[in-house]
Amino acid sequence: MRRTKSGWVMPASAAACLMGFVALLVAISLQPARGPLGIDSAWNTLMESASTSVLIGVAKMLSVVGGTIVSGLVIPAVLILALLAVRRRWAATFVFLTCVLRGAVVAVVKELVGRPRPEGRLVATNSESFPSGHSASAAIIVLMLVLIFSSQQWLPYLGGLYVLAMMWSRTYLHVHWLTDTIAGALLGVAAALAVWIVLRERIARESRSGTVGAGNSSSEKTENY
Repeated sequence: MRRTKSGWVMPASAAACLMGFVALLVAISLQPARGPLGIDSAWNTLMESASTSVLIGVAKMLSVVGGTIVSGLVIPAVLILALLAVRRRWAATFVFLTCVLRGAVVAVVKELVGRPRPEGRLVATNSESFPSGHSASAAIIVLMLVLIFSSQQWLPYLGGLYVLAMMWSRTYLHVHWLTDTIAGALLGVAAALAVWIVLRERIARESRSGTVGAGNSSSEKTENY
C-alpha cells in the first residue's frame, strides 16, 4: 500500500504545483500591461505600511542569500561536492539538473511574460518580475535537502519557514508582487519533483548500497577486533 501511495503522491503534487503556476500565469497575462492583481496591490500596501529599517535590513540579507551567487551557484556547488564525496553520484546529478532546469525555466518565463516590477524598489534588479527567481531557488534548495536527507524530520519545518521568509523579503523590498513569489515557489517545487521522479529509483538504490557498504565495513572491523 505504501508503494502505491508514494507512486502517485509526488506526480500529483508536481502536477498540482504546475497547474497553480499556470493559473497565476494566465491570470497575470489577462491583466492590462501584466499589472498587479487585487491581492498584489493590497499586499504591497501592507508591506509599505509595515516598513522599518530593521526589517529592511533582514530582507536585504535574505536577498543576498537567495541571489544568483549564493543560492544559484555556491549552495548547489557545495551540495554537489558533498554528495560526490560520499559517492552519491545520482543525488548530485539530481541537484545539478534541478538547478539547471530552474534557471532555464525562470529566465524563459520572465522574458515571455515581461511583467513590470513594483515601484519603489529597495534593491537593484535587472530582470522582469514574474516569477520570483529567489522564491524558486529557496523552494528548490529546501525540497532537494528534504528529499535527499529524508530522515531529518526537522528539515521540512525549518525549510518551509525559510521559503516563506524569502517570499516575504521579495515583497517587503518591493521587487516582486506577491503572486510573483507564489508562482516562483510553485515552479521550484514542480521542477524539483519532476527531476526527482525521474531519478528517484537510482538515488534510492545508490542510498541503499551505501548503507549496506557501511554496515559491511563495520562488521569487518568488529570481526577483526
